[in-house]
Amino acid sequence: MSKREQQEIEQALNKSLSEDLVKFLEKIRDTGLDPLGFGLRFYGTHWNNRTEEEQWKEIYPRIRFEVKVNTSVKSTGYNR
Repeated sequence: MSKREQQEIEQALNKSLSEDLVKFLEKIRDTGLDPLGFGLRFYGTHWNNRTEEEQWKEIYPRIRFEVKVNTSVKSTGYNR
């Protein structure tokens, strides 16, 4: 495999994984669950205890995820 082919595979894998992860995170978000603890971080960085829960409930359904995947193919596993 040439270096160029390897780079093309890495780019395609990065794009595919990024898209899949965004879809996965959106699916979790759309259920209303927060298993990754984004809300805990929000609560930990906002100090208005009277309104932070209401703010989070308003913000969370509209969150947009940006995922950057950076893979590196070291070897094809093929030995001549």
